[in-house]
Amino acid sequence: MKRIRLSLFLGLLLILGSCAIIPSSRTKLQSKRLNAKFNTLYNGEQALLTFLDQRNSNQNNLLEPLSPLPDWYFTLATDTASNNSLERVEEKAVKAIQRFSVEIGQKETNDKLDRAYELLGYSRYFNARPFPALEAFRKLSSYSNRSQAIASGYLGEAFVFFSTKNYSAAEEALDQVETLAPRKWDQRYLASLLRSQIRLESQDPSGSIKNLEYALEQKVPDSLLRRTQWALAQLHQKQRQQGLSNGFLKQLAKEKSYRYAPYRILAQIALKDQENLNTEDYHKALDRMLNRWNNYEDRGLIYRSKGLKELSLFRNDTTANQLLQNAISHFESSNELGPPALQIANFDTLIAFELQRRNYRGALSYLDSLLQHQSLIKPLKLEARQAAHKQISELFVLLDRASEIDTLLAYAELTEEERVRRITLKVRNEIEAKQKQERAEKLLAEIDQEKNEDSEKESVSNFYFNNEQLIKSGKLAFEKEWGARSNIDYWSLRSVSPERAIAEAEIKKSEEPDERVSAPTSTIESEINSSVAQKLGEIPSNEEAVDDLIKEKIEALFSSASIYYYTFDDYSSAVQLLEPLLEGSSDLIQANTLYTLYLISVDTNEVAAQFYKNRLLKEYPNSLFSRHLNSKGIETIGLEQRLAKLYIDRKHQELRTTFDSINKAQLRVSPSAALLFAKNEFKIAGLEAFEKALEQLRLLYPNSYLSREAIQTLKVINLQSEKAANSDSAKNRVSLVMDVSKMTSEEQIKFQSRLSKALKAQNYLAKAYIEQFDTNHTLAVLHRFFETSYIQEFIDNNVELLSSVPLFVLTESEYIRAYQTKNWDLFSEKQVL
Repeated sequence: MKRIRLSLFLGLLLILGSCAIIPSSRTKLQSKRLNAKFNTLYNGEQALLTFLDQRNSNQNNLLEPLSPLPDWYFTLATDTASNNSLERVEEKAVKAIQRFSVEIGQKETNDKLDRAYELLGYSRYFNARPFPALEAFRKLSSYSNRSQAIASGYLGEAFVFFSTKNYSAAEEALDQVETLAPRKWDQRYLASLLRSQIRLESQDPSGSIKNLEYALEQKVPDSLLRRTQWALAQLHQKQRQQGLSNGFLKQLAKEKSYRYAPYRILAQIALKDQENLNTEDYHKALDRMLNRWNNYEDRGLIYRSKGLKELSLFRNDTTANQLLQNAISHFESSNELGPPALQIANFDTLIAFELQRRNYRGALSYLDSLLQHQSLIKPLKLEARQAAHKQISELFVLLDRASEIDTLLAYAELTEEERVRRITLKVRNEIEAKQKQERAEKLLAEIDQEKNEDSEKESVSNFYFNNEQLIKSGKLAFEKEWGARSNIDYWSLRSVSPERAIAEAEIKKSEEPDERVSAPTSTIESEINSSVAQKLGEIPSNEEAVDDLIKEKIEALFSSASIYYYTFDDYSSAVQLLEPLLEGSSDLIQANTLYTLYLISVDTNEVAAQFYKNRLLKEYPNSLFSRHLNSKGIETIGLEQRLAKLYIDRKHQELRTTFDSINKAQLRVSPSAALLFAKNEFKIAGLEAFEKALEQLRLLYPNSYLSREAIQTLKVINLQSEKAANSDSAKNRVSLVMDVSKMTSEEQIKFQSRLSKALKAQNYLAKAYIEQFDTNHTLAVLHRFFETSYIQEFIDNNVELLSSVPLFVLTESEYIRAYQTKNWDLFSEKQVL
């Protein structure tokens, strides 16, 4: 019996040993599963979490409407740049698939590779590579035989289709997710958020709300629960479903966690706003909230709401400046306490408010502050704010220049002695004011430095109140530092009145002996004399200079009016700027002004538009603007295609004839056709005709993008032509020009071919080409001869070819200037006899 037991034991031991030596396929699979999970995928998952943390490093900005889908799931334009974390995710996912794949019957047996394909897809998705990402997700849904993995693949596909704005395909993929995903799958909420976002993008807010509510029925992560509730409250409010919105607001208002305090504070404020409290009771309610919350960032939201309340009151009573000062104080307190995202929202609110009340300088100041946080602003909003900053800055430059020109013109009418006296007095006052300002700012900085040094020395160890001695010393120290002040809120905010703070700094320092040496009188006088000489040099000295300044001023005023109206929709400011030009100006300026006033009034004030139009047609019936208004509009698509073909085929004279017939028929062309006419004029009549055509285009279509393109084209042509004409190489090289006007088009082409062969045979660098010079002359031009002797040699060797045409030899600089002006007389003395 013992022998039998021993044999069985030895046999069992032998079997176990053989299993260890020759592993089964199941053991191999288990080994690959473990290696894929812990050696490769773990690192890939950590890298993806690192990337998502970077994208979600900032808290949700609850002051803006939240999208149903969290921002970090959207692909951005900047995602195309290489990202180390995403590259590591893709690397680890690919390694896992290559090393540990166990494929049987075109199905992946190693279930850990489901996650590998998912990581691969999302790494490419977040790196803005939608089609490689789609490939990874489709492999996941087709290679796996597990329903949850297949659902993950379809969810990934839905994200890819959403990023490419193929919403119908995204919806179909989400339908597959609903069918295949397990009932308790933890990604169902994400699919609902994505579907809600798609419905919102498709202008279906009710469908978006329905899917968001469905998402809340799923297992939503704690970090997204409040966010989803807040988004639902906002969507319901937009749909004017205040009762449903208040239901979510009340849930958020009862939030106990400090982590989600902003939701609670904003929900309580939103509910309080609906009670229509008077100003005093409203501020009392918010002051009670301030007392309950000691988290500084969260208190910033309350101060913001107090500021919004004051702004809303100021809109109804613009004479109550104290309301505006209080609002600014509240916003500054909010900025001091809140994070950058809150500061951005505050500055954005103030910018919109200042633009609404047409205070452009105030808006520009807040824009300067806002753009200091560019990295935290969404790209589209940043682009809009940068454009506004550029437009306002340009507006003030134009207005200041117009004012400066008025001053220069006024000086031009004075006697020289009076002119020098006034300019000297003005310059002296400006320099003294500048020095005073710089001194005051320096004194203010010294006060701040002394205050900081004193605060470092002081150490408060006793509780301040109920200590009469400390109260008395504190009061004395306060009055010494700030002077006698009333006990009001925000007394220390210098930005509310910077002039007052600087003045007080000067007064404080003036009471103390100042041992610093002021600038020598001789230095100041030298600076004054230099500045006076510069300003005297800017005063126009002849009639032509006066006309140029007037033209520049008018241009500045028209451009400013365009910015007022077309950029900021400020009709009254634009009209107020232009109407003074209707008195005392030339006929052309008055006609142009009436036409511009008509254009900006058409969509804003029909009565005024008709008045300006009637006055223009009555007083200036023969002007360019009246002819344009009397012309008939035409369908220009087919016409423009025909005109463009003529221009491409270099049939410039035929194109000009076509434009003449259009003008005789009093037909109105589009801005693009007018620009084509201007370019054709340059080919036929030269730079002056081009400038005239562009001027007409700018006047008739003052704010079209083609008008701005035309002006820019003219600047480029002028710059490049001047640069080419003045270059050393152009001055040192010579050109041979042949008048081939009497030849037909076919003969000109053959002549050009023979010229090219002759040049090639003689190994010259010059090239031959045919060019329309003006309406009467077509030229064959050979550039890039380095000496006149080379041209003479070429003529001598090709007498038979060249004897039939007039020849001209001139430098390239001379030819460029002749071509720009189309002045044929410049060729007369350059002809080779």
